[in-house]
Amino acid sequence: MGIMDTGLEHKLQRLKSFANSQFPILSVYLGYIEEKSPHVSLLISELHSMIHQNLSQTEQQIFKDDLIKIENYLREFYDRKGKHSQVFFSAGKNLWEVLNFEFYLPQLILVSYSPYIKLITEAMQKYKRYLVLLVDQKKGRLFTIYLGKIEEEKQIYNGQ
Repeated sequence: MGIMDTGLEHKLQRLKSFANSQFPILSVYLGYIEEKSPHVSLLISELHSMIHQNLSQTEQQIFKDDLIKIENYLREFYDRKGKHSQVFFSAGKNLWEVLNFEFYLPQLILVSYSPYIKLITEAMQKYKRYLVLLVDQKKGRLFTIYLGKIEEEKQIYNGQ
């Protein structure tokens, strides 16, 4: 298990601990399939569209501060370099978790009494860890890749 996998596993375990909570939880998946990352204004526009199409007026009011926090996060921290999916879990002061992935996860906004992590766990089963070996006459490099990110890198010189 790599370092990044451990961090993700820890976050997912924490999210699972909120299953069947006493308070509603907002799960938001913002993903894009294109090679080039969209501008932040497009992501925010898509977020607003999902809010108005999928959340009731009551839910919009309950999660008003959470939705503002997500929008502010996107404005301040969104990185267009390689991140294909941003996932937010929020429930006021009780929960705030942001996960970023190098691969596409479908867009979704959902209110439930448990964080909706099914799309993430399915992707983790689909995207298996693999090894890449690059060699030339003098050296070799090993890369362990998981969920679209390089977890580990090792260089080998003259067979050592």
